Amino acid sequence: MTGSDRFSARAAAVLAAAVVTVSFSAIFVRLATAPALIIAAGRLIIATLIILPPTIILKKGELRRLGRVEILLAFIGGLFLAGHFYYWIASLQMTTVAHSVLFVSTHPLFVLIASRLFFGEKISPAAFFGSLAALAGIVMISGGGFRLAYGGLPGDFMALTGAVMMAGYLLVGRVLRPMISTLSYTVIVYGTAALMLTAGALLGGIPFYPYPCTDYLLFAALAVIPTIFGHSIFNWALNRYSATLVSLLFLGEPIGAAILAWLIFREQPEPFFFPGAALVLAGLAVVIMGRARCTGPGKKPTVPPR
Repeated sequence: MTGSDRFSARAAAVLAAAVVTVSFSAIFVRLATAPALIIAAGRLIIATLIILPPTIILKKGELRRLGRVEILLAFIGGLFLAGHFYYWIASLQMTTVAHSVLFVSTHPLFVLIASRLFFGEKISPAAFFGSLAALAGIVMISGGGFRLAYGGLPGDFMALTGAVMMAGYLLVGRVLRPMISTLSYTVIVYGTAALMLTAGALLGGIPFYPYPCTDYLLFAALAVIPTIFGHSIFNWALNRYSATLVSLLFLGEPIGAAILAWLIFREQPEPFFFPGAALVLAGLAVVIMGRARCTGPGKKPTVPPR
């Protein structure tokens, strides 16, 4: 992580709110009846339509100045985001929630490895062991999800693929966010993901209508709460904190989702949920306090020549 991984009280509150909002994703997906591709596409179409007008008004000049490198990187980020949402939502329909949460939450490992290989980031022992502790807590929360359920293996694989896609999305954001504003980056990434998912649905012959009215309300809820007030805040954070730290903050999502499921669906948490949640939070605290520094790539990337 970079030396800038120090939270002000305001930043900590904003990021904590983002973790709470993304925790609603699993709840809304669980309530929807539409296919995974339609849920993911509907979510991002609405999110894009909401943020497009203010982006055009406030960032019109910046959008015109964007070079091919920035646009290409944002496009790649959108592809990763589309893949993440599709594979994660599909996994929820093919395997247990515990397995899905466990495997999709492994993305910090991929970010750690890629940050070391491609960006030369050095992770301190405190940050490394804090990350392992947080991931161990996720295993406890999932009820020991490594127990194989043969009928759910395809869903497990899809959740793991969703984790790889999330890692790619965060790493692209790490490179690109210092080059362009949050609004410009977000609208391009969300728009690209929406187009890719829509194209996938059309090519696959999956209709966008008819579904119950509640499904369309859930698409809107997914767009506003966990996407605009969740993922967009993490996009903002990628310009201030390392991709590793932002990735680890997402591990608060399964804790929030389990608590919300307990309150809304009366689903009792797994027996080791509370110790696991405490381990996740302790691991995150160790990572943040460790403030592992990265070498040269920790500096903000400069805009390449156009």
